[in-house]
Amino acid sequence: MSKNLEKIILQHSVEMAECVSNEAEGAQSEEDIRIACSISIKDFITKLGIKLTGGRHEYRAGQGRIDSKYGHLIIEFKNPQGNKKLTNRKNSAGAREVRSQIKDRFNSLNAEENVQLTRMLGVGLDGRHILYIQHDGKKFLEESPQEVNHRSLERLLRALVSIGARGLSFTPSNLARHFAASSSSAKKCVKVFYELISSAKKNKAEVMFRQWETMFGEVCGFDITQHKIKGLADSFQLKNCDARRLLFAIHTYYSVFMKLLSAQILVAMSDWMTSPIQQILRSESSNRCRTVLSEIERGGIWAQIGIRNFLEGDLFSWYLDVWDEQCDEGFRKITTTLNQFDPYTLSVEPQESRDLLKQLYQELVPRTIRHDLGEYYTPDWVAELVFSEIGYSGDPNTRLLDPACGSGTFLVLAIAKVRQWFSNNRTTCGFDERVLVRKILENIIGFDLNPLAVMAARTNYLIAIRDLISDLAEVDLPVHLCDSLLSRGDLSDELPHEQVLTAVGTFTIPEEVTHTARDLTKYSHSLEHCVQNEYPVDEFLDYCDEGNLSTINRHAHETLYNKLVSLNEENKNGIWARIIKNAFAPLFVGKVDYVIGNPPWVNWEHLPKDYRSATTSLWVNYGLFNLRHGQHRLGGSKKDLSMLFTYFCLDQYLENGGRLGFVITNSVFKSKHAGSGFRRFMYTLGDNQTNYIKVDVVHDFSRKTVFDGVANETAVLICTRSRTPHSWPITCVEWFGNPKKIPETFDYDEIKSKFTHATRKVHPVDRSDLTSPWLTASQASLSGLLKLQGSSQYSFKVGVNTMGLISVYWVEILSQTPNGNLLVRNLHDEGKVHVDSVTKEIEPDLVYPLVRSRDIKKYLASPSVAVLLVQDPKSRTGIPESVMRQRYPKAYAYLKLFEGDKNGRERGTLRARAGYQKYFEQTDPFYSMYNVGPYSLAKIKVLCRQFVPDLTMAVSMPKEQPIFGMKVPLTQHCVSFCDVDSEDEGYYLAALGNSSPARLLHMRSSTGKSFGQPSVLQSIRFPQFNDEISDHAEITLLSERLHQEAPAYSSAVKAEIDGIAASIWGLSNSDLTSIVDEINELTNR
Repeated sequence: MSKNLEKIILQHSVEMAECVSNEAEGAQSEEDIRIACSISIKDFITKLGIKLTGGRHEYRAGQGRIDSKYGHLIIEFKNPQGNKKLTNRKNSAGAREVRSQIKDRFNSLNAEENVQLTRMLGVGLDGRHILYIQHDGKKFLEESPQEVNHRSLERLLRALVSIGARGLSFTPSNLARHFAASSSSAKKCVKVFYELISSAKKNKAEVMFRQWETMFGEVCGFDITQHKIKGLADSFQLKNCDARRLLFAIHTYYSVFMKLLSAQILVAMSDWMTSPIQQILRSESSNRCRTVLSEIERGGIWAQIGIRNFLEGDLFSWYLDVWDEQCDEGFRKITTTLNQFDPYTLSVEPQESRDLLKQLYQELVPRTIRHDLGEYYTPDWVAELVFSEIGYSGDPNTRLLDPACGSGTFLVLAIAKVRQWFSNNRTTCGFDERVLVRKILENIIGFDLNPLAVMAARTNYLIAIRDLISDLAEVDLPVHLCDSLLSRGDLSDELPHEQVLTAVGTFTIPEEVTHTARDLTKYSHSLEHCVQNEYPVDEFLDYCDEGNLSTINRHAHETLYNKLVSLNEENKNGIWARIIKNAFAPLFVGKVDYVIGNPPWVNWEHLPKDYRSATTSLWVNYGLFNLRHGQHRLGGSKKDLSMLFTYFCLDQYLENGGRLGFVITNSVFKSKHAGSGFRRFMYTLGDNQTNYIKVDVVHDFSRKTVFDGVANETAVLICTRSRTPHSWPITCVEWFGNPKKIPETFDYDEIKSKFTHATRKVHPVDRSDLTSPWLTASQASLSGLLKLQGSSQYSFKVGVNTMGLISVYWVEILSQTPNGNLLVRNLHDEGKVHVDSVTKEIEPDLVYPLVRSRDIKKYLASPSVAVLLVQDPKSRTGIPESVMRQRYPKAYAYLKLFEGDKNGRERGTLRARAGYQKYFEQTDPFYSMYNVGPYSLAKIKVLCRQFVPDLTMAVSMPKEQPIFGMKVPLTQHCVSFCDVDSEDEGYYLAALGNSSPARLLHMRSSTGKSFGQPSVLQSIRFPQFNDEISDHAEITLLSERLHQEAPAYSSAVKAEIDGIAASIWGLSNSDLTSIVDEINELTNR
């Protein structure tokens, strides 16, 4: 294929447009247009030098004939003078007829020749107008006719190029197959990169690693441990590796691949560039290979076509400073494989390549590790849903920001919508492609703090506009490596906007050059140029003056410049000026019409300590830490970073009246304390102006699995920045149906057709507190459920917490020895952390029957295992070790087997438990437990399962048992309980909890880990038991009988209990009917 591909396409599209347009002026029939088109296409194929069989004309397909067929390109011609000619109207008679013909041809070729519908491109042409039609696998994509010109014909020519291309196709599955973790390229390169970065000490490579660690850690919190990385390390044949350095090596490999891929695509567009892939393969030495890669890493190939910032802030060129022969071999392996791909096989439609990189990364890093790092890559159908709900039309004059853009899913879909808008409005919008691409670059913007994500997003962005940028002299891709939250300094004096924190210290930027993006860009370029060329500091200042940059604060400029010079002398420079420039991007973005995306789902307590400290004032200013609930200990609740993202981005980036669409965890709407500040949906800052987050709609996917293997329940929040609050109730769309996991390959239209969704209404569960958890229900049952709302007369607590090592505390009793001791074996494979199986003799005093969550059913709770209780319920501390050694030496000796080292680093030991390290001192008994008090040994308790939607309660009390006698059963930490004064009171409370009204209120006001929690149960208005009230006495008798005969829980008894419970809560018959109907609907789905 000709090296001058792009030039030939551009030139020939002009010639072909002139040819067919001229022919249309005097054409007598569609045959005249076909002949002119055929001649022009034949000429094009000759210029390209591709092997493509000539067009097949009057090709039989089904009951008709295709006018012209080139591979899978189908062209139907029309007479430009006839009554079926094409016009710019989408539904003209000619347009309808030609679409019908093309659809018939598609279906015939699919049935007779097994040609996939998605591989065909249909064209209707009358010489004056042209229209295109495709199939996306589910439906035909119909477009309006366009005037014949060089732009509209480029698409036809590119389709011909694709037909004549050779080699592997650039598809997500092909790339994943040849470059994912199991590929020879990945295995070789990741291992090499890991070994290089592990041996790097005090050089540029180590500095780059530390900077990556700083920035990536702020994104994900590094909630990952060595054992979780072990399987991944094994796949790369690495032993005892450091988790962070392995991730850095993987990111470096992925980054290198993206650079080479991007470069290969650019070369395919150029008529004069030399392929770096070919240069590497032809390199006669390792040093020559390194030289080629050095040019790539300096951004040379992108700068040649005017892309100035493709590698800005890139941290992955460090390997050049520790280059060796193994590195050379790794790159030759990557390029040898990549050379098998043909860049001309990229889709004719640039937007169809939007998934090119996402699948590769997902198969490069295992799902479990990505989720531990908070990386949830957004399925395209979710992005489509968000775009649909916020009303984004693709108008290129509206501005859109994704403040946590990841690999660019939302950005590239936005570009696709803009291009579709332009296609539909080409003749009326008043501008051409040159203006269009400028508008795209000005108005579709992304930020991310993950260096790898920024590289992926820039690559995807470039692919999406690759056919448009040739008209521009210089291009800055608007994807910036920066912190969306901490880069703006207008909320607090604690966030000086002229400071940038890095792995080599804090850079203080003179305030006078941070007023405009132009000044800052020019200043960062001046810094880089002068440092690289070894300018003395005085000449640097002169250089700034010549560029009309203010240098009044000369001391600040000198300090910054001298610091960069020192780093350069230590070989630790090369990126800092660019990082400085990117860090300030949020200051200059201005206000946008839409904020959209999938913000980080990272728990507050998993964020790095420094980042928690830096953002504390933001949480407080927006009211997200609500002091009413004792949250002055800021880490005391399970707050999610997505909460702060929502408030901050709406406030700082969104125009008043602008709309925000975020994919967010559903827990922000349902968790009692963690989400209370978020559910204020208002904030007041320094100007004393109250701003409101007006919730328009929420999509609830809590009953579906959106992100594979993720326990977090997903929601989509659509809201408007407003001067007035929203009104209650709020609309919520709830999704149901099978399968539970929604395939990522579905599009939004397919989701709507295959899964059931119902409109619900939302109201705060506590009508006196608008920040209380949301109650989501049908309009019919909502009024009844609100009658149950209020404060319970009963207090609930949680069971005994071993703080993550139940495999030590939970035991199976094998026998009782003659001296009364117990022979026990630990349940070593219970829980998340498994330990060695141990059989030991211990004293019976500390062993209690244990009711686990799985042991609880409605009206039935039976202990199934035993637990070792080594906590003093009165003092609420571990039994002193001296007491254990004297009174319970055998139990103490058993526990010593699992103690671990004093530093608490050995996984699977008592001292290494996260809870022990958080709540206890190292001098405290190493076996200390949590949530143990006098209430734990209460004789009569009402137990409730946690983490399950269906409220399930039963009474627990001592019963004569072998070995245990009348010992009080304990409960595990994921069981809530209420200690009561009498059996009757317990039976009464259990029956109310198991009734349909309480069950539905619980289902509808909780989510995920909130189900069954004490805070949720205490929001159900359980009245105090009074045996003199007939309803109380009657429901108690029914409950007692069910506890004695669980099988007696028939539908008739269930209905009887529901009726009495409804009477106790003051529900009408229609209220109860609506509630029962909704429960049946939910359980059946």
